[in-house]
Amino acid sequence: MYSDGHHGPEERLQRKLLPLLTAHGAHLMVAGHEHDLQHHLVNGIHYLIAGGGGKNVRKVSAKTPNTKFAEGRHGFLEIVAGPTKLEFRFRGTDGKVLHEGARP
Repeated sequence: MYSDGHHGPEERLQRKLLPLLTAHGAHLMVAGHEHDLQHHLVNGIHYLIAGGGGKNVRKVSAKTPNTKFAEGRHGFLEIVAGPTKLEFRFRGTDGKVLHEGARP
């Protein structure tokens, strides 16, 4: 829905999905397809893109004010969900943390 990558933001998905996510109290949306790693925070919802596992990664375009992290590199997303807290970490191929966040 939100992206600084090759495909850019999807306004059609924003119109259709955002009301559903908001109505049902969603805190997180995870997507792929972009060949990069991204974290956006919009109206209290974390949008994570974990697309750094493909053959080729792509450059990230200009970052928006909602962008918390965006890099065109290989890596992966780790999510730890507990009863009262959700944590996420983007890691490089060497396992080092590139960016992390949490939702209580």
